[in-house]
Amino acid sequence: MKDSVQIKANLVAGEHDALIEFYGRFSRLFVNKLLLKLCEGVIPDYEPSLALFQSNVSENAEVARKVAIRIEKDKHPLMWDFYKDLPYGSRTMVIINLMNHYATLADADPRLLEKTYWSGRTDPIHKDTKEPAVHLVEKTASSSGEPAGRGPSGADEFIGKGRVDVPATVTEAQPGGVVDPVTLISTGL
Repeated sequence: MKDSVQIKANLVAGEHDALIEFYGRFSRLFVNKLLLKLCEGVIPDYEPSLALFQSNVSENAEVARKVAIRIEKDKHPLMWDFYKDLPYGSRTMVIINLMNHYATLADADPRLLEKTYWSGRTDPIHKDTKEPAVHLVEKTASSSGEPAGRGPSGADEFIGKGRVDVPATVTEAQPGGVVDPVTLISTGL
């Protein structure tokens, strides 16, 4: 059994606009790698749906771009499994619709592509962390060797080597005992 599959498809204007723009934005030398890295990173969080099986492409539609994408089993295991589980006659259409959907997500949030490319996941920091941000700030201050100050009920707090003024009136916590870090910022109004 082969460990890679090459998908050759025609991208149609009006149907695959996000994918056409994605291919236009990045160099052809690495655009497929970026696209597959994006797909691998977001497929667990944005699972495919049956809507991908629908296509509005007519037979005389204008082809805006031709693409050839190679999915390798060892490099792209999630996309490989998804592709191999698709019914034979719909594989190319569904995988291109899925990639167009993910290109739309990356267009809406440019940080998504950055995060998935460098980390492999969309938001690994928040998924692993169970602690509120205030406790992380206190840990950062105490691990730097400087005192953490008097905290939310006091006048100042150290973060690393910088100093953050905290108003003395901020003492109430949200339900669950978590202090909203936004309330610690003084706007001067």
